Amino acid sequence: MARHHIILPGDKRKRDLAAIHAGAKQLDMDEDTRRDLIQRLTGHRSAGDLDDAGRAAVLQELRRLGAGGRPGRHRGKPRNMDTRPMLTRIEQLLTVMQLPWAYADRLAQHMYRIERCAWLKTHTQLQGVIAALDAERKRRAARGAGGV
Repeated sequence: MARHHIILPGDKRKRDLAAIHAGAKQLDMDEDTRRDLIQRLTGHRSAGDLDDAGRAAVLQELRRLGAGGRPGRHRGKPRNMDTRPMLTRIEQLLTVMQLPWAYADRLAQHMYRIERCAWLKTHTQLQGVIAALDAERKRRAARGAGGV
């Protein structure tokens, strides 16, 4: 005879809240960024104030941004992949063109539908942003509008 676990309403709420906080942590979101995301999606600043539909919307958005999966079964960035050199290259290109990090964030959003460049998970994504920045640098150099 199969055993079925009955999910009590409080249990699901606790799991959802834990998943929201874990997903935000996976994406290296600070508290303000997490609260901004929740407010943008639901109108509330706190995950604790959300109903089932609000929690589901936040969890769906976190998954879209790359959160999810169990520790040890991470499908995005391999644990040994160091993104620092690529982020440093992005920073160098931004500095040369005198552009803010928001420019790279907009590229990440446009190219991969991921809100922040720092949240990109694969070498391919980071190389795509580097290629876009390098192409912009070359366009600016050709126009004589700055950039090396």
